[in-house]
Parts: sequence; C-alpha cells; structure tokens
Amino acid sequence: MRKWAYLACLWLVFGTGCSETMPDVVPASTSESPDNSFQPQLEDKGQCSKGRAVTLDYCYDGDTCDFNELEESVRLARIDTPEMNRACHDAAKKAREALLAELEDADQLCLEIKFEGYYGRHISELYADGENMSDYLLGEDYADEYGEETCDRRSDDADEGDSDDESDSESNCPETYICSDLATCEAAKARMEKCGDHLDGDGDGVPCEKMCHG
Repeated sequence: MRKWAYLACLWLVFGTGCSETMPDVVPASTSESPDNSFQPQLEDKGQCSKGRAVTLDYCYDGDTCDFNELEESVRLARIDTPEMNRACHDAAKKAREALLAELEDADQLCLEIKFEGYYGRHISELYADGENMSDYLLGEDYADEYGEETCDRRSDDADEGDSDDESDSESNCPETYICSDLATCEAAKARMEKCGDHLDGDGDGVPCEKMCHG
C-alpha cells in the first residue's frame, strides 16, 4: 500500500512540473504575434488591375502616343483616327485633344500591351482611371473601328476620283485643235466644256465666234 502511495506522489510532482515547463499551446495572454512575412502581399488599390502603370510623354494624334516607361510608341488597339498631316487635319486635331484631355486629367494610366505592330509600335489597350480609351474615342465618334473606311481614306478616294476624271478628260482632248476642226457650234461648246476655254479667244464664254454667232 505504501508503495502505491509513493508512486502516486512521484507522478503528481514530476507530471505537474513537466506540464508547467513544456506547454503545447501559446497562451492567449502572450505578447508575441505570429510571423506573417511568408504571406503574399495584396495589391494596393492604386495599382493597375490590367497591364502596367505608365506616365504620358506625348501624343502624335488620337491613337498614337509615347510613354516615359517605353522606348517604342504605343498604338491604341482596335481603332483608327485621322492623321494630322492628311486631308482630315481638323478631325485629327479634335481626336488628339479629346484623348489628351482624358489622359492628362486622369490620376492613373494603365497600359495593357497586346502585341507588336507592323511598324514596331506596341498595340495596346490604354486605360485612364479604368476607362478604356479606345472605347471612349469610338463612343464619342473621334475614331473608326480599325479596318473600316476612315475620313482620310474617304478623302483620298475622292481625290483619286477627281484625278481620274481630269485624266480621262485630258486624254480625250487633242494636243492642238481649232474651230475649223469642228463641224458645229454645239460641238465647239462641248469641246470647250470638256477640254478648256482654248476656243474662246475673247473670253466671253462663247467658243468659235464666227461659227456660233454666224
């Protein structure tokens, strides 16, 4: 009986001592906090959700700009605006001013590069405070969908048409002609209308005076 009492006493002494010196949980009252350095840092609200943050350097027109972080120019994806040095200069200027107003007023610009274009430019989606600039320019009628007929192209086609008409007219006109080459006054008037006023010597609008006034 004494043996069992002695063993029980030893268990109480050494068992309690071990539990006090080797706790298996961190007490709630401890002042130490767990190390969270291994956890990934969340993105700041100011960071771009798409692409990378950029700062504007210069815009050539409504769809091509330079940014300080890139060596090559950026061409806005999916759209086409008039060129500054072409027939639709006024429309090009308005598109450029509209784009600049949005970019310069924005707190953050984000650039999502899609691919490299034929001329080495970065074909990209550009966001000003989250708004897609290609969509903005399309919505405000400053740009056309890429591949559609643009203002510049329509003007070029019209100029080519005028040039073709003039070329056709001149090709059908002889290098030299006089009134005696024509049979009637109507033929002289038709020739003058098509080939110029060479038959109107006095500038009164009537060709071949003797034929038409005779």
